[in-house]
Amino acid sequence: MIGPLPRLHSLLVLVTVLLAGVTGGAWVAHFSRVPVAIGAGALLGALLGAAASYLLLHDFHQRTPAHVRARSRR
Repeated sequence: MIGPLPRLHSLLVLVTVLLAGVTGGAWVAHFSRVPVAIGAGALLGALLGAAASYLLLHDFHQRTPAHVRARSRR
């Protein structure tokens, strides 16, 4: 997990990882002998990119607010 990020930065990480996944999947499938493999590789890369961005951006620690007791001044 990267950490709690602002919404814009989370969106930029998501888009970057998805584009890298699609590009990588299409690039790897390009060297395959199957002619339809580029589309399938791009789809597989998008799925792997979505999973990677979820793992990067999801906060796995359930943070619960701490109870704070106010002390009375005497």
